[in-house]
Amino acid sequence: MALKPDLFEGLRFDFNKGVNNKFSLTHSVFAGSVEVPSQGSQVIKVPSSSYEFGAILVDGRTLMIGKVFGDGRLTGRVKYDVTADTSVKLQTQLMREAGYSQVMVDVDTKGADWQAQLKVGNGGFVGVNYIQSVTPALSLGGEGFWLGAQQKSGVGLAARHAAAAGHVGTAQVATTGLVALGYVHRVSDKVSLAADFTHNWNSQDSAASVGYDYTLRACRLRGRVDSNGCVVRQAAGCSAACGRSPRACPRRRTWRSTLTWASTSCCRPSWTTRGRTTSSVRAQRERWLAVPSHTPLPGFGLTIGE
Repeated sequence: MALKPDLFEGLRFDFNKGVNNKFSLTHSVFAGSVEVPSQGSQVIKVPSSSYEFGAILVDGRTLMIGKVFGDGRLTGRVKYDVTADTSVKLQTQLMREAGYSQVMVDVDTKGADWQAQLKVGNGGFVGVNYIQSVTPALSLGGEGFWLGAQQKSGVGLAARHAAAAGHVGTAQVATTGLVALGYVHRVSDKVSLAADFTHNWNSQDSAASVGYDYTLRACRLRGRVDSNGCVVRQAAGCSAACGRSPRACPRRRTWRSTLTWASTSCCRPSWTTRGRTTSSVRAQRERWLAVPSHTPLPGFGLTIGE
């Protein structure tokens, strides 16, 4: 989506090599800076560089993705389609530091006009969500979770309206204090405009942003401007072995490389610290190889995006 792209600050190079029709290898190099969480409004940035090696196996009903990072982290995801309407997913992250390893199991099922999900993870986490199509354009849903390790729980309600012209509007309210509104306007097959607004009634913080997503033949341009004065721009281009665009290249199944550039300009003050990357920063750098076209609600697993 235009407002939630896979953004970063720096340079990233991705290389995908297909071994056969079912198995492929990936390499990724990143150099730049990442943001460290802070309690104030300031942004703290830490220089970071990393190398990732991954493998992907697709065999009928089974999808397996694994990654090994230069700092010793190991992540994996397994998805198995039990039936055409029910699937099971396993996600893991193993780290050297105690308390940072995670395991999550999801069970997804759907009907003709509804879908539901059950999530169970370490730390005593249990979550469930359900969304139902009330009309061809309107869907309503809700979710609840319980985190046993912290003795916390939450309930959220959501609504999604999708017009035939490709316009999508969403709304969410949760007991965690979150109120979120979003709208996506699809101008054409290549151009989309979006806007969103979030408010937290516990901290009385509000934020709004507008963005664009423009897909060219061999490049994708995305940008966003928010109410904090941050301007984010991203350009990603692909090239295949024959030099033509990935869609037109007959060897696109053989290999593909992607070079992505991104920049961020923000009015908020920021600091850059030098030294070794902390475990919290490394956890922030973790991302799955496959980025879905839809977007989960903030803080919840319920999907009501595009």
